[in-house]
Amino acid sequence: MKFKLTQRTCFISAPAEADTTILQNVLNERGLVARVGQDDEILDASLDKNLLNAIISSDFFIGVLKAGVDNSKVYYEIGIANGTGRRALIFASPSFKNNVKSIKGSLYMRVAMDNREAIEFVIDQVIKAPEIERDGTQVKAKINKPIGKIAKDLLAEITKPESKWGAHPENAVIQAIGSSGVDVLVRSKYWDSGADMAVWADELEGSVGNPLLIEVKQTISGSTSITRLANQLDTYLESSNAGWLLLLYLKGPEEGSDVWKQFPEYVMHMPVPKFLEKFEERNLVDIVRSLKAASGHMN
Repeated sequence: MKFKLTQRTCFISAPAEADTTILQNVLNERGLVARVGQDDEILDASLDKNLLNAIISSDFFIGVLKAGVDNSKVYYEIGIANGTGRRALIFASPSFKNNVKSIKGSLYMRVAMDNREAIEFVIDQVIKAPEIERDGTQVKAKINKPIGKIAKDLLAEITKPESKWGAHPENAVIQAIGSSGVDVLVRSKYWDSGADMAVWADELEGSVGNPLLIEVKQTISGSTSITRLANQLDTYLESSNAGWLLLLYLKGPEEGSDVWKQFPEYVMHMPVPKFLEKFEERNLVDIVRSLKAASGHMN
């Protein structure tokens, strides 16, 4: 992600009605100085130029969206953050119902501001994300990588008759992706789109965008179950700011089966063993780019 935590400062944009005390405390405990958009020093600098300078001078940006109040200022400041190359981290209250497609590409989480555990988890993920240095207009990113022997070992284990991953193949997928150098990987416990996990990586911007949702199933079978799953995945995409979803499965229809035509246009699919096999020598972005091209989407 494009978060560079050298000066350890964070700009928080939030409506006046949002209590960001816990968020600020979490940041402060990790050595980050929180600058809240409601602070007098920022409010006094009300001109766009001064607001721009306040955001640029911070190392990363957090927007807080609260249900039932006016969030227009937050949306405006999210736009400034994205326009200056600071990808925004967005916290929205669980009851927030507004369309979030306008913040596509941002790390977007439905988390209540009193949910300290979830806030800590997400902030720790962001802090650990690979740093990106800027040299003029060029961006030097750490490219996520193939995982070689890790994928080979996971593949050998998951294909055993009594595999420990058999009932929960998502754990093997999480271990594989987590080892590949993606910027942020969030499991469903902290990600409220409904999908098993969401992945953010700067290199995904040129193919499927951020985040990439991932759903992992043990078995896909039965016309009724398949129709239900297709509708479920469509809901996941509609309720998030994601553009694409990757469906992985241990057992399911043949890859060229007409069954897949029931699924939303922006759902890619692949058996877990094949995914791990490709992951030995290719990185996640290459795998996803190939799947997207195979679906008929070249751009």
